[in-house]
Amino acid sequence: MALPATDDFTGTAGTYLSSRTGWTTGQMRADMYLRTGGYCAAEIAGSTNYAAYRWIGDAFNGNHYSQALAQALFGSSGIGVTVRCQSASNSYYGFTLNTAGAKIVRCDSGTLTTLVFDELTYTAGFTMRLEVNGTALTAIYNGSTVLSTTDATYSGGGAGIHGTNDLGSSQMIDNWEGGNIGGSSTPVPVFMAQYRQRSA
Repeated sequence: MALPATDDFTGTAGTYLSSRTGWTTGQMRADMYLRTGGYCAAEIAGSTNYAAYRWIGDAFNGNHYSQALAQALFGSSGIGVTVRCQSASNSYYGFTLNTAGAKIVRCDSGTLTTLVFDELTYTAGFTMRLEVNGTALTAIYNGSTVLSTTDATYSGGGAGIHGTNDLGSSQMIDNWEGGNIGGSSTPVPVFMAQYRQRSA
């Protein structure tokens, strides 16, 4: 495999990500699985339970990004992308999004700490992206920076995804990509994201 790494989550609906090539889990209080239509959803398991997956198909530089199309969002819980995921523990930086707001979090051995947040209204159908460069963390949605902060806890690791869901309808992402900063990337075009959202 080669960077940028990608996954469009095409496969048999109900398949857990833990059995999908290229991924390994660091946190399994809940899980993430494939949904009909080729999406990845957070399992319905309660707001205190969440899943985090790290891409192991490729090695990342310390400065890299993780991005995905936010296919379905709701008013609680959240789904998102992660960077500097650690190989030996449930530790990473994450950009989490729902319709009630967004936040950049740091997960330390399974304990989540919010580094920065907002309470803006977000709609599904656009690409969310988290970049890490040195100690700078930048969260981007629909091509615009929405959050930024700095943290020096983790200096290396890989890209991935995470999510939680306590609702009857699943938060979902699609078209995940992870790559090094300075390399090529292929954000989902706005018109395509809107088409996918309308046709879901």
